[in-house]
Amino acid sequence: MSNSTPIKVLVPEVGHTAGWQDTQAVVAFMVTITTPKISYGGTDANVYLELANSHYLLDKPGYDDFKQGDTDSYYFDTNTTLGRIRESQIRIYHDNTRDKAGWYCGEVVIHLKFKDTSVMRQYKKWPDVGWLALDESPYYTIEAFLQENSEPDPEFCFENPYKNYSYYYKGQCHCHSTESDGKDTPLALEQAYKDKGYAFVCLTDHNRNTKDPFVDNLLHIDSGEDGESDRHHILALSINKDRLDIKRDKNLDGIDDRPSRPCDNIQERINYISSIQNTVSVLAHPTGSHAPEGIGFTLDELKVNIGYTGIEICNTADSYPIWSVYTPYDINPSNTFSWWDETLKHKKYGVWGFATDDCHDINEINFNRGWIVVNSNRNILPSFPYINYIKEFESEHYSKLHEYSESKKSEILFKAYRAYYYKSILQKDIIDNIKRGNFYSVVRSPKQVDTNNKGTTDIGPSMKINVVNRTITVNTDLSDSIIRFIIGNGRQNINEKNIHVPQTIIKTGRTASYDCNGKELYVRIEIEQERPSGSGNSKEKYIAFSQPIFVQSTREARERDYSMI
Repeated sequence: MSNSTPIKVLVPEVGHTAGWQDTQAVVAFMVTITTPKISYGGTDANVYLELANSHYLLDKPGYDDFKQGDTDSYYFDTNTTLGRIRESQIRIYHDNTRDKAGWYCGEVVIHLKFKDTSVMRQYKKWPDVGWLALDESPYYTIEAFLQENSEPDPEFCFENPYKNYSYYYKGQCHCHSTESDGKDTPLALEQAYKDKGYAFVCLTDHNRNTKDPFVDNLLHIDSGEDGESDRHHILALSINKDRLDIKRDKNLDGIDDRPSRPCDNIQERINYISSIQNTVSVLAHPTGSHAPEGIGFTLDELKVNIGYTGIEICNTADSYPIWSVYTPYDINPSNTFSWWDETLKHKKYGVWGFATDDCHDINEINFNRGWIVVNSNRNILPSFPYINYIKEFESEHYSKLHEYSESKKSEILFKAYRAYYYKSILQKDIIDNIKRGNFYSVVRSPKQVDTNNKGTTDIGPSMKINVVNRTITVNTDLSDSIIRFIIGNGRQNINEKNIHVPQTIIKTGRTASYDCNGKELYVRIEIEQERPSGSGNSKEKYIAFSQPIFVQSTREARERDYSMI
């Protein structure tokens, strides 16, 4: 039977997720529809969605949509508010054209993307819509269907920092040269890291921004460590020379000069790095310091201070064994990981975890022992031949430009402009992904296999994380990996210190999944492997640590935190 009147069914709108405000701007949405494996359940008719008084054709060009057993997703840009979506009806319908237009519409899920966020959040789900047809009984009438589907399933959303771009880059965020208290020149230090497969290095000499030593095919990121002795050291990664404050930073090196020793003014120094310079601030070695009390930041200081990017969850300097990732909760409740989990539970948003060397000597055992792996959608290798020209320009041409002909000067300046441009966009890409938490940390075992072994040249364990519906899945590169899901959703007492201990679920293999039940606050993942290390047949233990995936809406908490600065 053919009918020119569109066959429609109303999908009721009921309530909305707690904490979502009607004034929130919605810039995009995604609708996902499942067509069950029911006889004649598919359709070739044109299917439409009405949302916020606009109509959208659900069609993927060149593809047969809405076949039996298929799940189809459609993404649309929009310009509306949550209130307009709630106040208007949501409809899904088809135009009843072509043979066998009748369609069984199964699960319908709508995700919304709010302004200034990179994630899609589940808005509503209807588990089983039913038949959309009038050409044969006993198909449901429109009115009957509305009464039977008035309540959606319970729902919760994820803040997943991982993008799974194509490229992964090994980087060092804490090391020292002869420009402060290190034993190696900046050139020797960064060359050693380059030889171990690092794509970028943040050279963090104390209270200064050490100049790029120009190691070929290595990205030097201007950085520094705010603090030299005593407590409260803060890493400033990617010092922004365009946003320096002469009142705070008299020598304009990106470090706040006002604190006296012992270090103080924690919040103001964080503000200078995170807000004024708009870059990355990391609270260094919280459970160890040069001070007699042997602690960098107290747990209360991690909780009270706001606006910082992350903390060092593992600093592999051999003089501070308390920072070892291999100290269990039940042995030492003050290790960095328990403090990280307690801070995450307190703040309820992503405080990223960094692993670093804090290297002062490339011949010591902590060299190439802790690093981060940044995920990027940019292939940086083709840019290095251009970036390498900066060394030639600054050492040979810059001071002689006035001696060159106009044509030669133009040629050199064009090459220099291109070199600085590529360096700036690559540095921005790395730092932006660090800010978003699109990286993970890696640590290799604390025991030296032999005196000549300096560890792997690769990134260590691979880690790719996906969140689909309510399932978090992680993939890695070795089939005998130990995979731990750390579930932050409870609190226990340990040695009378009342330290938060998350639940741990252990699995093995190359792939593992965890199904969320909505009671979690966050989930983070650890991958442990035995990997070849250095020359010969030696192996070492490696552990990769993900950033937390929050099972809630966390942007509001972050905005409240920053509003207090």
